[in-house]
Amino acid sequence: MKNILTSFTLFLVCVLNAQQVIVEEKFEKDIVPIGYHFSPLSNKIFIEKGKHSVGMSRNKQVNSIVCYDSKGSKTNLLENVNVMNVRFSPSGSLLRTDEYEKMSFSGDHKFYKNGKKIAELPKSNTFSLILDDFLFNNGNKIVGEDLNFTITELPSFKKISKKYELPSLDRIVNANNVDYARDVVTSTRASNDYFDIISKSISKDYKSTTLYRTRYNYDGKKISDIGYKIDIKNDFLIYSNNSGGNTETKGFGDTAKRIFSDDLSINNFKVDPSTNEVYVYGLYGKRAERSNDNSNTPLGYYVFKFNEDGTKIWEVINAIDDKGDFTDNQNMTYLYVDLFLMGESVVFSAGAKESLDDYIQYVKLNSNGKVDSSSKITFKSESNAYNITSYGDKKFLHANLTNKEDLKNKNLDYKTMVVYNTNQKVKDYIKTVNNKNKTSFCTAVNKGNTWLIESDNETYYKVTYFEN
Repeated sequence: MKNILTSFTLFLVCVLNAQQVIVEEKFEKDIVPIGYHFSPLSNKIFIEKGKHSVGMSRNKQVNSIVCYDSKGSKTNLLENVNVMNVRFSPSGSLLRTDEYEKMSFSGDHKFYKNGKKIAELPKSNTFSLILDDFLFNNGNKIVGEDLNFTITELPSFKKISKKYELPSLDRIVNANNVDYARDVVTSTRASNDYFDIISKSISKDYKSTTLYRTRYNYDGKKISDIGYKIDIKNDFLIYSNNSGGNTETKGFGDTAKRIFSDDLSINNFKVDPSTNEVYVYGLYGKRAERSNDNSNTPLGYYVFKFNEDGTKIWEVINAIDDKGDFTDNQNMTYLYVDLFLMGESVVFSAGAKESLDDYIQYVKLNSNGKVDSSSKITFKSESNAYNITSYGDKKFLHANLTNKEDLKNKNLDYKTMVVYNTNQKVKDYIKTVNNKNKTSFCTAVNKGNTWLIESDNETYYKVTYFEN
């Protein structure tokens, strides 16, 4: 009997250690939660409190911001302020806010470092990446022989422009590669110590593509230049809405058509924060189509895992048999593709989410690239699900997906629907929630943990932390 009790006690300790309530609060009369931000770098969550938009305004008024770490420790970052449009640096230590204006898209900028105001700047339309100690600007078109970037020091706002070496264009633009939709377009991923220029070459037959990460320090010196090559023997690499590139709408009214505005959406990648291993993922399909010919018939997915130096570790190329949904001919800008790391698992998903009755195909791979589980999720969406910046919006959480089987009176956002079907601990918890009001759930996923944010958008909100 003693051994049984000891085993049960150890089980409870493991469960409690794997799951922790970070915060649970009731809504106050005048100041309610109106938004949240998660920092994967610091593994902290930030809750914005204030007042929802009113009348014809879409601007939410932020009066305070609180921060919680994974142990539930609370830090009051901002108090008694009147701001909007809060933007966070990678760790969340630097904030840029706009002074609240009811009927304006922006206001005078204020910068806060670890909760203390360090600088003010009149409103402007200049976009900068906000890093922990400075602002960073970099163009995304390769033109001429030199490239420039600008660092804006804080709190002085002193601008320093520097040149950096042009990545090789011959490997991207040549007779063996496609004619790109525009000039060679790149994307930028910046951290506090360096920035990466992301470029991609695509073979003319759409059988191979190489993703290049060219890294520079903030003196403009090239640190590394690494390629991650994807090859398929059958069918063709195709574009999808995977956040690797951009989309745009051409035309107006009945003639409007959404297309890929560059070729970066051929795939995307994620980096394991603990090992720096790289996962490149995307779709393959029936036809070799250029990015501005946005329709295709997807047939399956691929995930390639590399060491940081570009050495391939494993590859997964699998078909998805789903006539009527995934494998229909479709506008590929409306097919959303994602990948995230969850513990030792790699979770890939592809699905549609812009109509009232849609689906998600997901695959859960183990650390060796073997399929642990895969399935199709079908769900219903609320009619106003994607109009989340409407006039007079009063929601803290915007979650709109549900089904009749086991989510009665509960709404999940897109990523949470995938997590619900791949993380048993999160699923078990959501099943225990039994509120009178409809409850919404959103998630933020780090490799080692998952943060679940829940609220009925009227009376309470709660954040629960799970070890993956």
